Amino acid sequence: MLDVAKALNDERGKASIHPCHVNRASEIGHPCLEYLRLARVAWDKRLAPDPVLASIFYEGRLTERDAVAMLNTLGFDVFEQQRSGVIKGRNNEPLVTWHLDWRMRAKDNGEVVAVEHKRLSPFVWPKLDTPEDFFNSDRVHVRKWPAQLQVYLLGAENEKGLMLLRNAWTGVYKQIDFQLDYAYAEGLLKKAEQVNAAVEAEQPLPKLEEAAACFRCDFRHVCAPAIMGDALVVGSDDFESWLVKQDGLKAAIAETGAAEIEKEKKALDDRIKAYIAANGGRVITKSYLAELKATNRKATPATSYDRLVVQKVNEDG
Repeated sequence: MLDVAKALNDERGKASIHPCHVNRASEIGHPCLEYLRLARVAWDKRLAPDPVLASIFYEGRLTERDAVAMLNTLGFDVFEQQRSGVIKGRNNEPLVTWHLDWRMRAKDNGEVVAVEHKRLSPFVWPKLDTPEDFFNSDRVHVRKWPAQLQVYLLGAENEKGLMLLRNAWTGVYKQIDFQLDYAYAEGLLKKAEQVNAAVEAEQPLPKLEEAAACFRCDFRHVCAPAIMGDALVVGSDDFESWLVKQDGLKAAIAETGAAEIEKEKKALDDRIKAYIAANGGRVITKSYLAELKATNRKATPATSYDRLVVQKVNEDG
């Protein structure tokens, strides 16, 4: 039998890392300055998206094309799709590159707006109704989006823009309107100058040290912030596959309660524990943080054992 599902998943799950020699609009709003520096000097060490996350990004590109086609059908003038540019500073120094989704002209009054299209999980989509909601999000990548759009507005010389948000489950859209904020945009350019200077001087920048950011950071294995502890090893792709399988077995046990599945999971847990123990007690992968924690048994006499704790650290949003 043809394995059609595997062929599709393999194609959708492809991911690659590209060189980054100039600050990017999509990143400049990140709250951690050291992340921005590492994105430049350690781009080749960035953790690539896992296949599931890569497939989610693929779906986002499909829905963006669908939105453009529908807007054209409805009579909107969509133009400058994927237009790119660079904002330069003193001495013609490149500060930020940008890559616009599209601009569009209203069919009634000719008003032109720059558009950034985002496909969102149904858990995040309801929480974004105003520009301020982006800045207050507990998802670091969501906090980056206003800066991304402001750089687009500045680069494209457009006063108005909108964030077009699609609910990934329902396909329902809503838009959040933005105005070009010159003061905020100028602050982003100064931030880019600071990153450029640190790259040139080969000096680190201050770290954010925020759990929500650090445990999902693509450079967590390079930066190793104090919040994540000292002993931290990057696990192999095989180890990551064990953790993915463990998730599947947990779901199967919850659904069926089958004893043979519980036996399989226990054997897998033992393999995972042995790998972690041989690698310092804490291992991080693209999607998980796995560690052994000393735990006391409530018994007489008191004894202790190493408890396996696995945390998902790379989630869609």
